Amino acid sequence: MVFRLQNEKREKIIFAFAVIISAILLLAGCTSKVEKTSSKSAEGKETIVQKADLVTDDKKSQIEKTQDKINIVIADGTYSDKVTYDYHDGGHETIDIKVSVKDDIVTGASITGNNPDKTSEKFINGVNAALPDLVVGKRIDELNLPSQISGSSLTTAAFKKYVQDIIEKY
Repeated sequence: MVFRLQNEKREKIIFAFAVIISAILLLAGCTSKVEKTSSKSAEGKETIVQKADLVTDDKKSQIEKTQDKINIVIADGTYSDKVTYDYHDGGHETIDIKVSVKDDIVTGASITGNNPDKTSEKFINGVNAALPDLVVGKRIDELNLPSQISGSSLTTAAFKKYVQDIIEKY
């Protein structure tokens, strides 16, 4: 008899615990926050992105849920701009940087100098030659570049800053 009463008590406690956990999960699903942002790509196309704090749609496939999670750091497109940076002896260098992105994956990247001196041209060309192997096929927000590519810290830093700028801007 005592054993039976203890089991009934244990079952009531487990039931109450299950009800409380279910209520918490239900409330968490009802309080998800969706943030809409819009941005323009380099071509001027406007993209509206929705970011949800909590995915509550159980009807989505695992692929759709994964796609929702990775949506979208920046809009697809090619981003290019002139970037000027100072070099060690007090002068400055202007380079053209171009980065192409599809589904947040870098599909191309290049750097060209604007009438650089011979030393700068060597470094710029070295970075440009190494860049595709370092960034193409990788997520733009997960690039992990060394502090120097082909011996050039300044051109490398300018490229890194430009990538960070387009992530923040677009």
